[in-house]
Amino acid sequence: MINVDIKARIKEISFLGDNSCLFVVETEEKNELVCTITKKNMELANLVKEGQEIELKGSIMAYRRVKNEREYITNTLYVDSIIHVE
Repeated sequence: MINVDIKARIKEISFLGDNSCLFVVETEEKNELVCTITKKNMELANLVKEGQEIELKGSIMAYRRVKNEREYITNTLYVDSIIHVE
């Protein structure tokens, strides 16, 4: 697990439910990262709006799986805090 503090723009909201929120952010370097807000931090979901510039803190987890002799890696940022950037 890696702790991060980044500035990014919310590119897309993939899922917004009662217990979690899944969205994609894009950094200034045009890198994309999948972000997840879990049930314990669901109050942060109110701050998630497409196109919004934010500063967020959280932990990146990497998941690895092998299927048909190919390796797939998914990196997900679990969000702990969000601050709107003007």
